[in-house]
Amino acid sequence: MSSDNPILNNPYEEPRLHYATALTGELDYTRVLPGRRIFTSELQSIPVGIGPQKELMGVNEAAAQYGDLIVNLLRREIGLWRSATYPNTTRVTRELLQYWFLDPQRENRLFFAQREAIETAIWLNEVAEKSNPGQYILSRLTIAQHVNGDEATNLPRIAVS
Repeated sequence: MSSDNPILNNPYEEPRLHYATALTGELDYTRVLPGRRIFTSELQSIPVGIGPQKELMGVNEAAAQYGDLIVNLLRREIGLWRSATYPNTTRVTRELLQYWFLDPQRENRLFFAQREAIETAIWLNEVAEKSNPGQYILSRLTIAQHVNGDEATNLPRIAVS
């Protein structure tokens, strides 16, 4: 680390930087990379002391392997939707989103993680079915909900955290 403060990003904005992460999960505090670290289902980031580099390849360099995971697909589509200022929503939803996230006078701002969870829930319920990527994501979620093939025991649900 170049300083005593390991925090790279503003908690109210989408992450713009991340520490390099080896494929085994160790964070390299000597290398700050642009963009957001991609989601990998089997990897937890592990803060370790500074030492010699153990792997040449980092997590984001393996993006092709993880890019098709639902979390990464959702992040991309919701980021595009956010950039376009929330098209294809109802008037009330758009007004709420503008109040929560786009009102410069708002005092109690939400953290970006909270914002993204709210946007995800709204996007899945109001917007996803109106686009090809959204329909693809919804179909993947439907398939994932039917784990044992018995319709009577499957409870459709989506959790957003």
